[in-house]
Amino acid sequence: ERDGLPGRRVEAFRYTDLRSRLGVLPPPAPARIAVEGPLGAVRIRSLAEDLAAGEAGALTLSGPAPHPVEAVVAALAEDGLTLTVPKGVRLEAPLVLRHLAEGAGPSSRALRILIRLEEGAEAVLHEEIGQSAGAGVAFVHLGVELAASSRLAHLRIQTAEESLAHIALLRGRVGRAASYTHGFLTLGGGLSRHEIDLDLTGEGAEATIHGGYHVGGERLTDTTSYMRHAVPRCRSAQTVKGVAGDEAHGVFQGRISVERNAQGTDGAMLTKALLLDRRAEVDLKPELVIHADDVKCSHGATIGELDADQLFYLMARGLPEPEARGLLVRAFLGEVSEAVGGTFGTAACERFEALAGAALERLQGREDPA
Repeated sequence: ERDGLPGRRVEAFRYTDLRSRLGVLPPPAPARIAVEGPLGAVRIRSLAEDLAAGEAGALTLSGPAPHPVEAVVAALAEDGLTLTVPKGVRLEAPLVLRHLAEGAGPSSRALRILIRLEEGAEAVLHEEIGQSAGAGVAFVHLGVELAASSRLAHLRIQTAEESLAHIALLRGRVGRAASYTHGFLTLGGGLSRHEIDLDLTGEGAEATIHGGYHVGGERLTDTTSYMRHAVPRCRSAQTVKGVAGDEAHGVFQGRISVERNAQGTDGAMLTKALLLDRRAEVDLKPELVIHADDVKCSHGATIGELDADQLFYLMARGLPEPEARGLLVRAFLGEVSEAVGGTFGTAACERFEALAGAALERLQGREDPA
Protein backbone atom coordinates (compact mmCIF):
# COMPACT_ATOMS: atom_id res chain seq x y z
CA GLU A 1 0.00 0.00 0.00
CA ARG A 2 2.86 2.38 0.75
CA ASP A 3 5.00 1.79 -2.35
CA GLY A 4 2.57 0.36 -4.91
CA LEU A 5 3.72 -1.81 -7.78
CA PRO A 6 7.10 -0.90 -9.33
CA GLY A 7 7.15 1.20 -12.49
CA ARG A 8 9.78 2.36 -14.99
CA ARG A 9 11.51 4.55 -12.40
CA VAL A 10 12.60 1.41 -10.55
CA GLU A 11 15.71 0.33 -12.45
CA ALA A 12 15.07 -3.42 -12.12
CA PHE A 13 11.61 -2.93 -13.68
CA ARG A 14 12.42 -0.34 -16.34
CA TYR A 15 11.54 -2.80 -19.12
CA THR A 16 8.61 -4.40 -17.27
CA ASP A 17 6.44 -1.65 -15.88
CA LEU A 18 4.07 -3.50 -13.56
CA ARG A 19 2.37 -0.31 -12.43
CA SER A 20 1.10 0.62 -15.90
CA ARG A 21 0.65 -2.88 -17.35
CA LEU A 22 -1.32 -4.36 -14.46
CA GLY A 23 -3.25 -1.27 -13.40
CA VAL A 24 -5.95 -2.11 -10.87
CA LEU A 25 -5.56 -5.68 -9.67
CA PRO A 26 -8.57 -8.01 -9.87
CA PRO A 27 -10.23 -9.24 -6.65
CA PRO A 28 -8.05 -11.45 -4.42
CA ALA A 29 -8.59 -15.20 -4.30
CA PRO A 30 -6.78 -18.07 -2.57
CA ALA A 31 -3.81 -19.60 -4.36
CA ARG A 32 -3.40 -23.35 -4.44
CA ILE A 33 -0.61 -25.69 -5.38
CA ALA A 34 -0.66 -29.43 -5.92
CA VAL A 35 2.36 -31.43 -4.75
CA GLU A 36 3.14 -34.83 -6.24
CA GLY A 37 6.01 -37.28 -6.03
CA PRO A 38 7.81 -39.26 -3.31
CA LEU A 39 6.16 -37.35 -0.44
CA GLY A 40 6.85 -40.10 2.09
CA ALA A 41 10.50 -39.02 2.12
CA VAL A 42 9.74 -35.30 2.44
CA ARG A 43 8.77 -33.26 5.49
CA ILE A 44 5.80 -31.02 4.61
CA ARG A 45 4.33 -28.30 6.79
CA SER A 46 2.75 -24.87 6.54
CA LEU A 47 4.81 -21.70 6.41
CA ALA A 48 3.04 -20.57 9.58
CA GLU A 49 4.65 -23.46 11.44
CA ASP A 50 8.08 -22.52 10.06
CA LEU A 51 7.60 -18.87 11.00
CA ALA A 52 6.59 -19.83 14.52
CA ALA A 53 9.75 -21.90 14.80
CA GLY A 54 11.92 -19.13 13.30
CA GLU A 55 12.86 -21.31 10.33
CA ALA A 56 11.25 -19.52 7.36
CA GLY A 57 14.67 -18.44 6.09
CA ALA A 58 14.50 -17.29 2.47
CA LEU A 59 10.81 -16.39 2.80
CA THR A 60 11.23 -13.80 5.57
CA LEU A 61 11.15 -10.15 4.58
CA SER A 62 14.59 -8.76 3.76
CA GLY A 63 14.76 -5.55 5.77
CA PRO A 64 12.69 -2.36 5.71
CA ALA A 65 12.64 -2.16 1.87
CA PRO A 66 11.86 -5.66 0.65
CA HIS A 67 11.68 -6.73 -2.99
CA PRO A 68 8.36 -5.59 -4.54
CA VAL A 69 7.22 -9.16 -5.26
CA GLU A 70 8.32 -10.23 -1.79
CA ALA A 71 6.26 -7.41 -0.30
CA VAL A 72 3.14 -8.15 -2.36
CA VAL A 73 3.24 -11.85 -1.50
CA ALA A 74 3.89 -11.17 2.19
CA ALA A 75 0.91 -8.81 2.25
CA LEU A 76 -1.58 -10.97 0.34
CA ALA A 77 -0.67 -14.61 1.01
CA GLU A 78 -2.61 -16.21 3.86
CA ASP A 79 0.01 -18.90 4.44
CA GLY A 80 2.56 -20.90 2.50
CA LEU A 81 4.11 -24.30 2.03
CA THR A 82 7.52 -25.68 3.03
CA LEU A 83 9.03 -28.89 1.69
CA THR A 84 12.13 -30.23 3.42
CA VAL A 85 14.26 -33.12 2.20
CA PRO A 86 15.99 -34.52 5.31
CA LYS A 87 19.72 -34.94 5.76
CA GLY A 88 21.28 -37.53 3.44
CA VAL A 89 18.00 -38.44 1.69
CA ARG A 90 18.12 -38.87 -2.08
CA LEU A 91 14.73 -38.74 -3.78
CA GLU A 92 14.40 -41.41 -6.47
CA ALA A 93 11.64 -39.55 -8.37
CA PRO A 94 10.96 -35.85 -9.00
CA LEU A 95 8.81 -33.68 -6.79
CA VAL A 96 6.15 -31.94 -8.90
CA LEU A 97 4.56 -28.58 -8.06
CA ARG A 98 1.47 -27.62 -10.08
CA HIS A 99 0.15 -24.07 -9.80
CA LEU A 100 -3.67 -24.00 -9.59
CA ALA A 101 -6.38 -21.35 -9.43
CA GLU A 102 -9.76 -21.38 -7.73
CA GLY A 103 -12.86 -20.09 -9.53
CA ALA A 104 -13.43 -19.24 -13.17
CA GLY A 105 -12.87 -15.48 -13.29
CA PRO A 106 -9.71 -13.36 -13.15
CA SER A 107 -8.28 -12.90 -9.66
CA SER A 108 -5.18 -11.80 -7.78
CA ARG A 109 -3.33 -14.61 -6.04
CA ALA A 110 -0.18 -14.79 -3.94
CA LEU A 111 1.80 -17.92 -3.14
CA ARG A 112 4.82 -18.66 -0.92
CA ILE A 113 6.79 -21.89 -1.23
CA LEU A 114 10.03 -22.92 0.47
CA ILE A 115 12.16 -25.82 -0.74
CA ARG A 116 14.79 -26.82 1.81
CA LEU A 117 17.44 -29.52 1.35
CA GLU A 118 19.38 -30.50 4.44
CA GLU A 119 23.03 -31.58 4.36
CA GLY A 120 23.81 -34.16 1.67
CA ALA A 121 20.21 -34.38 0.40
CA GLU A 122 19.45 -34.68 -3.33
CA ALA A 123 16.23 -33.93 -5.22
CA VAL A 124 14.73 -33.05 -8.60
CA LEU A 125 11.89 -30.53 -8.70
CA HIS A 126 9.47 -29.99 -11.61
CA GLU A 127 7.42 -26.80 -11.43
CA GLU A 128 4.41 -26.55 -13.77
CA ILE A 129 2.60 -23.27 -14.51
CA GLY A 130 0.05 -24.27 -17.15
CA GLN A 131 -3.55 -23.56 -18.10
CA SER A 132 -4.68 -24.64 -14.64
CA ALA A 133 -2.89 -21.56 -13.25
CA GLY A 134 -5.98 -19.56 -14.26
CA ALA A 135 -6.48 -15.92 -15.28
CA GLY A 136 -5.69 -12.60 -13.65
CA VAL A 137 -2.44 -12.00 -11.75
CA ALA A 138 -0.32 -14.49 -9.80
CA PHE A 139 2.54 -13.40 -7.55
CA VAL A 140 4.86 -16.20 -6.44
CA HIS A 141 7.75 -16.14 -3.97
CA LEU A 142 9.75 -19.36 -4.11
CA GLY A 143 12.59 -19.82 -1.63
CA VAL A 144 15.37 -22.39 -2.07
CA GLU A 145 17.79 -23.24 0.74
CA LEU A 146 20.55 -25.76 0.09
CA ALA A 147 22.69 -26.96 2.98
CA ALA A 148 26.25 -28.24 2.60
CA SER A 149 26.80 -30.89 -0.12
CA SER A 150 23.14 -30.97 -1.15
CA ARG A 151 22.00 -31.00 -4.79
CA LEU A 152 18.80 -29.67 -6.33
CA ALA A 153 17.82 -29.72 -10.02
CA HIS A 154 14.80 -27.49 -10.67
CA LEU A 155 12.91 -27.51 -14.00
CA ARG A 156 10.26 -24.81 -14.54
CA ILE A 157 7.79 -24.94 -17.47
CA GLN A 158 5.47 -21.96 -17.95
CA THR A 159 2.70 -22.43 -20.56
CA ALA A 160 -0.10 -20.38 -18.96
CA GLU A 161 -2.92 -18.74 -20.88
CA GLU A 162 -2.38 -15.23 -22.22
CA SER A 163 -5.00 -14.02 -19.71
CA LEU A 164 -2.55 -14.61 -16.84
CA ALA A 165 0.16 -12.26 -15.63
CA HIS A 166 2.68 -14.40 -13.73
CA ILE A 167 5.22 -12.54 -11.58
CA ALA A 168 7.67 -14.81 -9.78
CA LEU A 169 10.65 -14.27 -7.49
CA LEU A 170 12.97 -17.22 -6.90
CA ARG A 171 15.34 -16.44 -4.04
CA GLY A 172 17.95 -19.04 -3.10
CA ARG A 173 20.96 -19.69 -0.88
CA VAL A 174 23.50 -22.29 -1.94
CA GLY A 175 25.72 -23.62 0.83
CA ARG A 176 29.19 -25.16 0.99
CA ALA A 177 29.87 -27.61 -1.88
CA ALA A 178 26.15 -27.58 -2.73
CA SER A 179 24.79 -27.49 -6.28
CA TYR A 180 21.71 -25.83 -7.76
CA THR A 181 20.75 -26.35 -11.41
CA HIS A 182 17.79 -24.45 -12.86
CA GLY A 183 16.25 -25.07 -16.26
CA PHE A 184 13.27 -23.11 -17.53
CA LEU A 185 11.08 -22.63 -20.58
CA THR A 186 8.67 -19.68 -20.79
CA LEU A 187 5.99 -19.82 -23.49
CA GLY A 188 2.80 -18.46 -21.93
CA GLY A 189 1.23 -15.63 -20.02
CA GLY A 190 0.41 -12.22 -21.42
CA LEU A 191 2.93 -10.81 -18.93
CA SER A 192 5.60 -12.99 -17.38
CA ARG A 193 8.51 -12.07 -15.13
CA HIS A 194 10.80 -14.75 -13.76
CA GLU A 195 13.43 -13.36 -11.39
CA ILE A 196 16.19 -15.63 -10.10
CA ASP A 197 18.11 -14.24 -7.13
CA LEU A 198 20.84 -16.58 -5.87
CA ASP A 199 23.45 -16.18 -3.13
CA LEU A 200 26.43 -18.55 -3.19
CA THR A 201 27.14 -18.51 0.53
CA GLY A 202 29.35 -21.59 1.04
CA GLU A 203 32.81 -22.25 -0.37
CA GLY A 204 32.70 -24.51 -3.42
CA ALA A 205 29.01 -23.81 -4.15
CA GLU A 206 27.81 -24.10 -7.75
CA ALA A 207 24.79 -22.66 -9.57
CA THR A 208 23.80 -23.24 -13.20
CA ILE A 209 20.94 -21.72 -15.19
CA HIS A 210 19.80 -22.94 -18.62
CA GLY A 211 16.69 -21.23 -19.94
CA GLY A 212 14.71 -20.29 -22.99
CA TYR A 213 11.62 -18.32 -23.98
CA HIS A 214 9.52 -18.24 -27.14
CA VAL A 215 6.79 -15.58 -27.32
CA GLY A 216 4.52 -14.04 -29.93
CA GLY A 217 1.47 -11.83 -30.11
CA GLU A 218 1.84 -8.89 -27.72
CA ARG A 219 3.30 -10.92 -24.86
CA LEU A 220 6.03 -9.56 -22.59
CA THR A 221 8.41 -11.96 -20.90
CA ASP A 222 11.17 -10.83 -18.55
CA THR A 223 13.92 -13.04 -17.20
CA THR A 224 16.05 -11.34 -14.55
CA SER A 225 18.90 -13.06 -12.72
CA TYR A 226 21.21 -11.94 -9.93
CA MET A 227 24.10 -14.22 -8.99
CA ARG A 228 26.06 -13.19 -5.89
CA HIS A 229 29.43 -14.80 -5.11
CA ALA A 230 29.92 -14.10 -1.42
CA VAL A 231 32.74 -16.56 -0.59
CA PRO A 232 35.83 -17.99 -2.34
CA ARG A 233 35.95 -20.67 -5.04
CA CYS A 234 32.34 -20.76 -6.21
CA ARG A 235 31.18 -21.36 -9.78
CA SER A 236 28.17 -20.09 -11.70
CA ALA A 237 27.08 -20.37 -15.32
CA GLN A 238 24.04 -18.90 -17.09
CA THR A 239 22.79 -19.46 -20.64
CA VAL A 240 19.50 -17.87 -21.68
CA LYS A 241 18.16 -17.88 -25.24
CA GLY A 242 14.98 -16.27 -26.44
CA VAL A 243 12.80 -16.00 -29.54
CA ALA A 244 10.33 -13.16 -30.10
CA GLY A 245 7.87 -12.77 -32.97
CA ASP A 246 4.90 -10.56 -33.92
CA GLU A 247 4.90 -7.61 -31.49
CA ALA A 248 6.22 -9.56 -28.51
CA HIS A 249 8.84 -8.16 -26.13
CA GLY A 250 11.58 -10.24 -24.53
CA VAL A 251 13.81 -9.02 -21.69
CA PHE A 252 16.90 -10.47 -20.06
CA GLN A 253 18.68 -8.71 -17.21
CA GLY A 254 21.59 -10.54 -15.62
CA ARG A 255 24.17 -9.59 -13.02
CA ILE A 256 27.14 -11.44 -11.55
CA SER A 257 28.36 -9.83 -8.32
CA VAL A 258 31.66 -10.86 -6.74
CA GLU A 259 32.33 -9.76 -3.15
CA ARG A 260 35.74 -8.58 -2.01
CA ASN A 261 36.83 -11.84 -0.38
CA ALA A 262 35.35 -14.15 -3.05
CA GLN A 263 38.69 -15.04 -4.63
CA GLY A 264 38.80 -17.90 -7.11
CA THR A 265 35.34 -17.10 -8.47
CA ASP A 266 34.37 -18.57 -11.84
CA GLY A 267 31.28 -16.90 -13.30
CA ALA A 268 29.93 -16.92 -16.86
CA MET A 269 26.78 -15.48 -18.42
CA LEU A 270 25.60 -15.75 -22.03
CA THR A 271 22.33 -14.51 -23.50
CA LYS A 272 21.19 -14.54 -27.12
CA ALA A 273 17.92 -13.48 -28.71
CA LEU A 274 16.34 -14.09 -32.10
CA LEU A 275 13.84 -11.68 -33.64
CA LEU A 276 11.37 -13.28 -36.08
CA ASP A 277 9.60 -10.02 -36.94
CA ARG A 278 10.70 -6.41 -37.27
CA ARG A 279 7.91 -5.43 -34.86
CA ALA A 280 9.29 -7.65 -32.10
CA GLU A 281 11.58 -6.20 -29.44
CA VAL A 282 14.26 -7.58 -27.14
CA ASP A 283 16.22 -5.82 -24.39
CA LEU A 284 19.37 -7.38 -22.97
CA LYS A 285 21.24 -5.98 -20.00
CA PRO A 286 24.20 -8.10 -18.74
CA GLU A 287 26.33 -6.78 -15.88
CA LEU A 288 29.48 -7.73 -13.98
CA VAL A 289 30.20 -6.18 -10.58
CA ILE A 290 33.59 -7.42 -9.34
CA HIS A 291 35.36 -6.45 -6.11
CA ALA A 292 37.96 -9.27 -6.08
CA ASP A 293 41.08 -9.62 -8.22
CA ASP A 294 41.56 -13.41 -8.59
CA VAL A 295 38.47 -14.21 -10.66
CA LYS A 296 37.40 -15.56 -14.05
CA CYS A 297 34.19 -13.84 -15.13
CA SER A 298 32.62 -13.24 -18.53
CA HIS A 299 29.39 -12.17 -20.15
CA GLY A 300 28.08 -12.00 -23.69
CA ALA A 301 24.89 -10.73 -25.30
CA THR A 302 23.67 -10.77 -28.92
CA ILE A 303 20.41 -9.97 -30.72
CA GLY A 304 19.82 -10.89 -34.35
CA GLU A 305 17.45 -12.27 -36.94
CA LEU A 306 17.43 -15.51 -38.90
CA ASP A 307 20.46 -15.87 -41.16
CA ALA A 308 19.27 -15.16 -44.71
CA ASP A 309 21.97 -17.36 -46.25
CA GLN A 310 21.05 -20.34 -44.07
CA LEU A 311 17.36 -19.82 -44.85
CA PHE A 312 18.09 -19.66 -48.59
CA TYR A 313 20.26 -22.80 -48.37
CA LEU A 314 17.44 -24.82 -46.80
CA MET A 315 14.77 -23.50 -49.17
CA ALA A 316 17.00 -24.20 -52.18
CA ARG A 317 16.95 -27.87 -51.15
CA GLY A 318 13.19 -28.06 -51.27
CA LEU A 319 12.05 -27.04 -47.80
CA PRO A 320 9.08 -24.63 -47.66
CA GLU A 321 9.95 -21.37 -45.91
CA PRO A 322 7.94 -22.11 -42.70
CA GLU A 323 9.73 -25.45 -42.25
CA ALA A 324 13.11 -23.88 -42.99
CA ARG A 325 12.49 -21.13 -40.46
CA GLY A 326 11.35 -23.73 -37.93
CA LEU A 327 14.53 -25.76 -38.33
CA LEU A 328 16.68 -22.69 -37.72
CA VAL A 329 14.72 -21.67 -34.65
CA ARG A 330 14.91 -25.19 -33.20
CA ALA A 331 18.65 -25.22 -33.83
CA PHE A 332 18.97 -21.87 -32.06
CA LEU A 333 17.24 -23.21 -28.95
CA GLY A 334 19.02 -26.56 -29.21
CA GLU A 335 21.85 -25.62 -26.84
CA VAL A 336 19.35 -24.97 -24.06
CA SER A 337 17.28 -28.11 -24.68
CA GLU A 338 20.41 -30.27 -24.75
CA ALA A 339 21.56 -28.79 -21.46
CA VAL A 340 18.11 -29.48 -19.97
CA GLY A 341 18.32 -33.06 -21.25
CA GLY A 342 21.74 -33.52 -19.72
CA THR A 343 20.40 -32.61 -16.29
CA PHE A 344 16.78 -33.76 -16.33
CA GLY A 345 16.87 -36.62 -18.82
CA THR A 346 15.76 -37.40 -22.37
CA ALA A 347 12.05 -37.08 -21.63
CA ALA A 348 12.50 -33.52 -20.34
CA CYS A 349 14.57 -32.60 -23.40
CA GLU A 350 11.95 -34.01 -25.77
CA ARG A 351 9.16 -32.17 -23.97
CA PHE A 352 11.15 -28.94 -24.03
CA GLU A 353 11.63 -29.27 -27.79
CA ALA A 354 8.00 -30.27 -28.42
CA LEU A 355 6.60 -27.30 -26.50
CA ALA A 356 8.95 -24.87 -28.21
CA GLY A 357 8.06 -26.39 -31.59
CA ALA A 358 4.34 -26.05 -30.90
CA ALA A 359 4.84 -22.41 -29.96
CA LEU A 360 6.60 -21.81 -33.28
CA GLU A 361 3.78 -23.52 -35.17
CA ARG A 362 1.25 -21.23 -33.55
CA LEU A 363 3.42 -18.21 -34.22
CA GLN A 364 3.60 -19.09 -37.91
CA GLY A 365 -0.18 -19.44 -38.10
CA ARG A 366 -0.21 -23.19 -38.71
CA GLU A 367 -2.31 -25.74 -36.93
CA ASP A 368 -0.88 -26.89 -33.63
CA PRO A 369 0.06 -30.59 -34.10
CA ALA A 370 -0.69 -31.29 -30.43
